Amino acid sequence: VESALVDSGVPVDAVVIRTGVKPEPAIGLPQGTPTLTGAASGGNLVGGYKITGYHACTLGFISKHNGKTGFITNGHCTQPFYWNGGVQSQKFYQPSSTVNPTAVGTEISDPPISATLDGCANTYKCRYSDSTFIETSVGTGVSLGVIAKPTGIRSTTVSTNSSFRVVKDSGTASLNQIVHKVGQTTGWTSGKVVQSCADVRRIHADPATHTVVLKVQLLCQDVVKDGPEKIGEGGDSGSPVFQIANAPEGNDVHLLGLLWAVNNGDPEDKYFWYSRIENVYGELTLASGRTWDSCGGSLNC
Repeated sequence: VESALVDSGVPVDAVVIRTGVKPEPAIGLPQGTPTLTGAASGGNLVGGYKITGYHACTLGFISKHNGKTGFITNGHCTQPFYWNGGVQSQKFYQPSSTVNPTAVGTEISDPPISATLDGCANTYKCRYSDSTFIETSVGTGVSLGVIAKPTGIRSTTVSTNSSFRVVKDSGTASLNQIVHKVGQTTGWTSGKVVQSCADVRRIHADPATHTVVLKVQLLCQDVVKDGPEKIGEGGDSGSPVFQIANAPEGNDVHLLGLLWAVNNGDPEDKYFWYSRIENVYGELTLASGRTWDSCGGSLNC
């Protein structure tokens, strides 16, 4: 529908389309919005906090791969609105370059979108995940497997005496299962998986001419719904998505992927979209046969 509107010169924003829910990349921190606050594992980088590349986003999770230590967030955090993948060597700051002008990392892996992936729709370019790997700078401390834990659901205040620990970074959530995320803007929220492995299309049009600039399809994404309160907002891009296992210890979680889009247009139902962890790892792998490790403590995923 959007493609036909753009091709005919009709602005997409001028038409209300009620046959589906449109994902919007969760960038552009709303003015005056409070962000996740509180202790951050002794000053080390952990999942859930604000980071700034090209856009203000959320640090997803710390990971080690191919002899490198870094963190994973959304690829669209490294580019202007028309995200098309590809390494930009974007530097990241925490929380921003204004507050702290020393970069905490630099982008090293973010494959370009491609029209040749299996299942990619005609005239579209595709990826399996909206993700990028940021290698941390020398001297930047990290806490592997740690995700900030707010004091409760919908809180943006981080607990001073506990955090979430990643004990598994594989597997998927089933339909109707509850999943959680921690993001810099809306903090800790949760919802039910309502679509599993859905192919999601986005059309980017020039705001002045309304001509199509780019048509992107993300393959095999999961969709989460709750409401009426928001479960994601601008700035939450890159948020870690997980299931709470509370085993082998309390606050242990299974990492599922990265939030990349939200929709808050319906007065009752709110949505977020996330890329699966298996697709994130698969696309960001730097060398064949090398594994990823994002688990905490002495655990090795």
